[in-house]
Amino acid sequence: MRAATTSMQIGDDAARAPQGLSPALAARIQADHDPSASWLAHGGPIPRAVALQVPVVRRGVRLISGAIGSLPLARWRDGEQIAPGPLLEQPEAWRAYCRTIAVTVEDLVLYPCAWWRVTERDSWTGYPTKVVRLNPEFVQVQREAGSDEVTREWATYKGHIVPAGDLIRFDGPDEGLLHFARGAITTALLLEAAAARYASPEIPSGVLKQTSQYELTDAEVAQFMARWRASFNDGSTRWLNAGVDYVPVQSTAADLQLVEAREECALQVARHMGIPPRYLAVSYGDSMTYSNLESQRRDLTELDFTPYLNAIEQRLSMSDRNGCPRGQKVRFDLSDFARGVPLERAQRYSSLVPLGVMSVDEARAAEDLTGPAPKQPQTSPRQDQSPAGARDQGPAGRRDEGPAPAPQVGTP
Repeated sequence: MRAATTSMQIGDDAARAPQGLSPALAARIQADHDPSASWLAHGGPIPRAVALQVPVVRRGVRLISGAIGSLPLARWRDGEQIAPGPLLEQPEAWRAYCRTIAVTVEDLVLYPCAWWRVTERDSWTGYPTKVVRLNPEFVQVQREAGSDEVTREWATYKGHIVPAGDLIRFDGPDEGLLHFARGAITTALLLEAAAARYASPEIPSGVLKQTSQYELTDAEVAQFMARWRASFNDGSTRWLNAGVDYVPVQSTAADLQLVEAREECALQVARHMGIPPRYLAVSYGDSMTYSNLESQRRDLTELDFTPYLNAIEQRLSMSDRNGCPRGQKVRFDLSDFARGVPLERAQRYSSLVPLGVMSVDEARAAEDLTGPAPKQPQTSPRQDQSPAGARDQGPAGRRDEGPAPAPQVGTP
């Protein structure tokens, strides 16, 4: 019996609930998505909102986008850092810088490209000063046959076609997690639905076996099953007559190895994202070695963050009307992110300053310390003489207290 569902639009793609899924998973998908889309049946990418329901996917995406969103963008010219300008300080007028960069990086992780739409330009130079981030599902791209060259790109913003010259495209490292990790994410969704089914207070799956001689018609069977399912929804006590027996299916969560299967699926998603499993709280058989905060951040930057950092830096450094003037470059400032804890930095400075590699003023500037450096404490000279007011000692070490007092003359 086919369930009646309502339709909702997701981006410019409709989604159809896949066939052959468990009722729990189908209900979860149909709660937010149009069941008429065939994203699973026809091999298309998984909708963003569905993929982020998987815990390891959400944690990995938030790890990458949140960390990069906390890094400031800086502008450089001839090796000297200059004012970043309004675009790099707050790209979107209606929300903070960190959220704009974070959601842009999230698009690069999940999709092939991320998109900005230029809304304001400098009246003198013509370079962008304000943008709006566009959902990649609403942007269409036409490529040259047999190559990756983009020949046409268009989008709709507030009911109007966006001019191609006002679109800023950030190219990701690949087709995105929703495309390449489709199988792992789908398996994770099925395992989440299975775990939810075993966690529910409902009676386990089973078979209703008729023991009487009376043969039920198809209509009577459908009516009986509907009443049977309704009894679980309202929490009432179930009852069966003498002509029907309930035979539960003898399978448990331990038999299905749900815990092990979910861990293995999470490990596969971590591999797709290129993140070491320990950063996603995934159990793995590797040996744990000591690492400080600085080395952990350096590993993440070199292993996973670099493709997304380069995608944003190099696009904003292009010498076109949506980039920056010639001779200028845009870079993320990683000094605060990778400099470690205060004790480690102090030990580094104590080694570099005496060697002449850096000065005290440079070390103070790296720590954002203003004002003159504190004076070094002066060591007082050794006092070989007695304090003021004390009399000198004699040659034999006896204190010279002056002439002896005259004897007093008196009656014995």
